[in-house]
Amino acid sequence: MDTKKQHELERVLEETLHDGVQHAKGPDAQEEARERITAPYHYRVKAERDPIAEETAIIRRMAKEPDGKYDEYAES
Repeated sequence: MDTKKQHELERVLEETLHDGVQHAKGPDAQEEARERITAPYHYRVKAERDPIAEETAIIRRMAKEPDGKYDEYAES
């Protein structure tokens, strides 16, 4: 998407959100409109440990599955 079109869409979105704030005045209305716009990016953090895998390992130590169909996943 070219930048001119993107800026136009952002302007329309901001105006729409600003109108949805019930025409509040002042910097609070602009701040509320800005907060309603979601960020175009996401942060991902690599986990040091996997709590689900740890819990699964504890459960697998307490009980074994009769057919062993998940054994290959637990080994990795």
